[in-house]
Parts: sequence; structure tokens; C-alpha cells
Amino acid sequence: MTNFQYVNAICGSGKTTSLINFYKKVRMSGSRLVIAQPTIDLMKSTAERFKSELGVSATLVYREAGNFASESAASQFKAALLNPSLDLIFVTQKTLIDNPYFEKANAEKTYLVIDELPAVETSESIQLNSFKHVVSSNMAVVPSKVDGYYNIIRSSDAYRNGFDDIKTDKNDSLVEKLESLFGAVDSVDMDAIVASDVWDSFVNPDRSSYQLNTHLIVHPTIFRHWDNVILMGANFLDSMLYKAWSTYEGVTFTPWNHAARLPTIHSVETGNRTTITYCIDQNWSQHLNTKHNVLPIIAESVAKHFEGRSFIWTANKSVKDADIAPIVRTGIKAPVISHGINEFRHINNAVFLPALNDTPVHMSFLETYFGIEKAVLAESKSFETAYQFAMRTSLRMPDATDAVEIVVVDKRTAEFLATKIPGSSVRALGVEIVPVEEKPSEKPVRALTGAERVAKKRKIEKRSKAILDTVVPSEGKVAYTRWSSIDNKTAKREDHLVSLDDFAARMEALSNVTLNHKFDGWLMNGAGVRKAEDAYSTNLLMLDIDKTEIKPTEISKIIDCAHIVHNSYSNNSDEIRYRVIVPLTHSCEDALARFVGDSIVAKIVAYAGNRKAGIDRVTPVGIYLEPTKPASGLESDHVFIKTNWTEKSVLNPTEYVSDLVKAEVEAEIDVARKLEAAQASVQALSSDDIDAKAADSLSKHASPAAGTGNKAFNNFAWSMAGKGIPLDQVELYLHRNADMFGSKKADRIKQIPNIMKNLRSGKMTVKPTPVDGDTVEKPTQKVKADIRAIVSKPVAKSAQVVNIKDLMRGLKGRGA
Repeated sequence: MTNFQYVNAICGSGKTTSLINFYKKVRMSGSRLVIAQPTIDLMKSTAERFKSELGVSATLVYREAGNFASESAASQFKAALLNPSLDLIFVTQKTLIDNPYFEKANAEKTYLVIDELPAVETSESIQLNSFKHVVSSNMAVVPSKVDGYYNIIRSSDAYRNGFDDIKTDKNDSLVEKLESLFGAVDSVDMDAIVASDVWDSFVNPDRSSYQLNTHLIVHPTIFRHWDNVILMGANFLDSMLYKAWSTYEGVTFTPWNHAARLPTIHSVETGNRTTITYCIDQNWSQHLNTKHNVLPIIAESVAKHFEGRSFIWTANKSVKDADIAPIVRTGIKAPVISHGINEFRHINNAVFLPALNDTPVHMSFLETYFGIEKAVLAESKSFETAYQFAMRTSLRMPDATDAVEIVVVDKRTAEFLATKIPGSSVRALGVEIVPVEEKPSEKPVRALTGAERVAKKRKIEKRSKAILDTVVPSEGKVAYTRWSSIDNKTAKREDHLVSLDDFAARMEALSNVTLNHKFDGWLMNGAGVRKAEDAYSTNLLMLDIDKTEIKPTEISKIIDCAHIVHNSYSNNSDEIRYRVIVPLTHSCEDALARFVGDSIVAKIVAYAGNRKAGIDRVTPVGIYLEPTKPASGLESDHVFIKTNWTEKSVLNPTEYVSDLVKAEVEAEIDVARKLEAAQASVQALSSDDIDAKAADSLSKHASPAAGTGNKAFNNFAWSMAGKGIPLDQVELYLHRNADMFGSKKADRIKQIPNIMKNLRSGKMTVKPTPVDGDTVEKPTQKVKADIRAIVSKPVAKSAQVVNIKDLMRGLKGRGA
């Protein structure tokens, strides 16, 4: 028999106050309280309340992100439980669930309070590729209680070596997923379940299946070593935990007497001041947004609707700021999982955009496993998150009277929230929002074959590993270099390696120094080099922002990682100039550092919208003047803002590796297929056709690889001119195909005027070099002579210039 005591109360009802009063009562009899909460920030906030109201200092069990030198959270937790003098302990729910069996001093008088309900089921989709053996060679399966599924079990202890290989691979996402899987397999109180056809395909040596989709279940027996367990959560009786664990034989739930008087429904007054607004009638999902691109329409309408009013907002992590730019610019971002957060309770409006639907496969599994209908499961999972987010507003203040408006995407969610807030009104947004019609897709040049898809996966995996092998954990340090002068030859150089706090203190001290001239100060960067061609690794990014319309105080709304904003020497109210410093958890080399920097810039540009962003430089090898007082001497021009320096994690560049590599590989594949079409066009069109000549030049010189675009683009132009194509058409071809050279189309467009100037003068400015093993053809003396001859002739009447897609359409019309 397993019995849980529970608290079923609304958000803002006083659950924490009840907990404080309970502790005050039982500590006198020698009892202990262990409180498990979902986040470190919530732990700190609750512990501060205990201290302010009772004068007691709690023991907080956690390890700051990136602080590898400190003791692990598990070790701290074990020691705290064994120490009878510690009677108030806070721990994260993850640490508790990973280590539920530790021995405890005074066990019979130790109360475990789980504040905010943890997930008792999850699904994991793991792409293993070359690490497939870690699972297939070391795990086996047995029949599950659900037909068509297996329980995964351990077949040996040998998996540890393979698992260590992955840990050293620095693929944090893969490590985290495998730790969850192995943890479930190793625990007698958890199950890892897989569909039989998925497993059979995965282990079949004749099939190239590298994807493993699993369902992880936490059983209520996980807390069997605790004598007193109290579960606290808003709408507890509607929660997934309650509904799932109620299906187990011998599990009972009884109300916790110490919180029996807390309200379980919101007052009529709260409902009367609440409006719940929805945007579309269709049930919201990520698939719907992917298919119809709904979010940009919603964002524009919602921002207009809330014009002049403050609001908080949240969205799926996968949503780009650019897709919801109007909301990003005007709202205040809050986390999707926002249990217990009080910092927004002065705000009366909220926008909830996430699509939290589980996959249909997982929902079907849960329906069969627990015997609970999918509609009921959806209510307990995704809708509860929407309710929690809505309750971050002034709705959590029972005595508040201001009108509150909660905007959600679909009608279904709005109607659910109305059941939780009786008396609230539900309405449509007012501006009709209909998913845009799906544009007819252009016929692909050619779909990838199965072998090509496997090759693509392996290429992404190989490149990702190669990049991850180069990153080095910063371990809470900042490495940077100072130069005494802008003149690289005469400048003195100083290399520094300091803690995050020491770095911030140094920057703040410099920001209070007055200079006679801006170059009287030193310059700095994190790369340690000043030339792009020099190899380097950096754990510090810097952005130079000049003549912007974005105020320095707005940067913290855009960048949610640790960062410093400081004024430049020339900053003033007429021309706002400042710099942003972003430390990284790992030192990384050029390609990754630039990609991360560009990602930050993209967020700022999206936030800016129609305003001028003023991004001047972001290159990691650029040197930047250290902080100083502004030349104006005005305090209003003096800026030093340190944000999230200790409260949130430093930016982790390894999280960007997958996006970087995927973009590179897909660009290469796209170019390869276009070149395939170009080669076909050369064969299909006559040799005298201008388009065929341009396509031939393009097929020889197009290069998507970063760092090769400049030279390859030059050679493309010279090749076309050498084939006799009129120069006015050469220029048009350059514009049309600029996206097929290097990583940035904009850089190629800027290059065109100078290329055309050199073509018309007959000068050669770029020497041909090998590209990916193939030598780019060098214009011969005859080619140069031909070009000069062409330049000296009157320009022929221009034929229509087409790009590769146009060529393909032409081929189709000819029956090719």
C-alpha cells in the first residue's frame, strides 16, 4: 500500500505559506523538511521566504551550471540527508528522482514535500547514428504489459565504456537523452518501453535504422523509501500524475490536513476581471504552424491588440524571434514552464503561444498503458501549462482588481482556461486570423535517395563531432587579450584568464575611467588574434552597436544569457553607441564562434523590426575598446549593465553545433542538386546559348563552403566573361546566383560592383586556389585578351537572364 498526501489548491492560494507554518510547527519536535522543486530559481525564492519570515537558513542542494569544480548535486544531497542537524533542505526534482534511495537521518520524522508536480511520463526520440551500438549491443527487450511493445532491459554492464565515449563527444543533447534512457532502464521504479516494430527495425542489421523512439514511465513506488510524502500542485486532481498513478493497485491519495482550507477554485471576482482571448478555431500544433506559417500573422495581430499595454509572452524554444518579432519587441519574455514564478504578478496581460502537443504515437501509447482517453491526457498535460503561465500575472493576487487578458492561440485552450477561472469571458481576437493558404511547392530538382539520406546523416554527425572535438569547457573562466594600441606591430599585449565575477568587476572598474582620447584606453577581444586567417579559439563574443535606435536597456529583453552592456567612448543621446559582451561556456573556433555571434545578431535585428539595429561588428577577431566613461561626461550617456551573470547559465555554444552543421550540409546538397540541373542544361541547350555558357561556368565554380565564396564568385564572373557573355548580362547572372557562393548572399552582392569594375578594366584581383580538392581554372592570357576584346566592342542586345530554376522550367518545356 502506497499513500500520498496531497494539496489541491489554485495558484496564489498560499501553499508556500502553509508550508512555512507547517515547518514552524514540526521543527520543535525534531522533524525535518525536504522540499523538492523544479528549478533552482524557485528553490532560492522559497528559501528566501523561509529566511525572511522565520529567520532560518535552508540548505540548498544544486550545482551552478558550468561550475565543474564544485561537488555534484547528488553528493551534496546524500550528505545533507545524513546530517541530522540540517532540518530544512531544498533540492531540485531531477536530483531527487535520480537519487530517491539515499539513507536519511531521522527518517521517520523526515517529510518530503514535492512542490509543483513532476512529469511521470515522457517520450524520447534519440538519433544515434554511429553510437547505435551503445544501445543495440548492451540492451535487450522483454514483452511489455501492452501488446505491441517491449520493455527495455540491460543485457550486460558493458555499456559504460560506450556511454563514456559519447560523454567525451560533448554532444550534450545526446548525453542527456541517453542518461534518461539508461536511468529508466536501471531503475526498478521506472520503465523504458519501445514499440516492437521500432525495436525490431532498430536492431536488424539489414536495415539502416538509427532512430529509437521510447516511452519512459515513472512508477509511484519511486518514493517508497520516504515515510512521509506530500504532493503539492495547482489543480492536483486534474494533473497527469494523479490520473496516471491512480491507475495503480494499492496507491491511495488523501488531502494534507495542514492545507485543507486553501481555496480550490478562483473567486467570482477573479473570474469577472478575466478575459481569455483566442486567435484561431483550429486546434493548435507545431505541424499546423509549419504547414501554414500562422505565428507571424498571430504575432502582428496580438502586438497591435496589446499596443500600449504591458504583457508577458512565451513560445516554443524552436520558434525564431523573427517569426514573432512584433511580440518580441513589445512584450516581456517568460519561460514556458513557469511554476512558482512571482516576478510578473504586477502585469495584467499574457500571451501563451507554445504548441505542447505530444506526438500522436506517444499519446496513443499512454491511452493504452494507463487506460485514459487522449482528450483527458491532453487536458492534464498541455492545458495545465497554459493555466500555470496565465497565473504568473496579477491573477495570482486574490485582492487585485485590475482587468486581466490572457491570449492563447486556439479556442480549445481558451475554453479549458475558462473552466479553471469561473466567470471569465472567452472571445475571439477581433481581427480574423486564418491560416494562410499553403503555397504550391515547386517541384524539387531531385529527391534524395535512401543512400544519400544516410550519407547526409553521417556527414552531419561527422562534422558535428569534428567541431565538438575542438571545444574546450571554460570552467567558469574568461580568457581574453588586451592590446595597448590599435597598431598591431607596436602594441603591448596582455593575456588574462579570470573568473566570471573577476572579469565583470574589471569591466565595471574600467567603465568608470575617464580618458582624454578614446585610443588612450586599451583594446581587447577573446580570440587572442587580430587577423581572420589566424587560427584561434574564443569563449568571449563582443558586439559593436553604433547609431542604433535600440536602447541599451532593451538588450536584456533580447538576450537571455549572461551578458554585459557598456557604452562606447562616443555614446550620446543623439547617436546611441554601446557594446555587448557575451561569455561562453566553452572556447570554440572560428566557424562556430561566428555562427553563435550571427545568431545573437539575428535576434537583435528581429527585435528591432523597422528600427535601426546598428550592428557594426561582431567578428570574434575584431578588437574592441575596453569600457570607459563617455566623452560627453554626462551620466545619462554612461552605461554599464550586467545581466544574468550569476542567475542564469552562460551561453553554451555546443547547443548551436547541430544547426550550424545542418545548415552547411543542406546548403551543399542544395547547390549540388542545382548544379546537377545546370549540367543537364548544358547538355540540353545548344553550345552557343548564353544560358548554357553561364550554367557551365556556374557548375564549375559554385561553392557553398564558408570562406570560399569570394574567390569562387570572382572566378565565376571571369569564366562567363571569357566565354563571350556580354558584361551587362554577366552582372545580372552574378546577382541571380549570388546565393550559391559562400555562406552569405549579402556579401556576394556587395562584391559585384568591384568585380565588374575589374572586368571592364581587364585587371585580375583574385588568384585561383583549390576548392574542395578541385583547382579553379586560371584565366589564360587568351581569356584575358578575349575579355579585353569584348570590353572594347559595343554591348550586344541583352538576352533574358535566367537562374537555375528558370533553366529547369525551360528544360521541362522541351520535354527534357
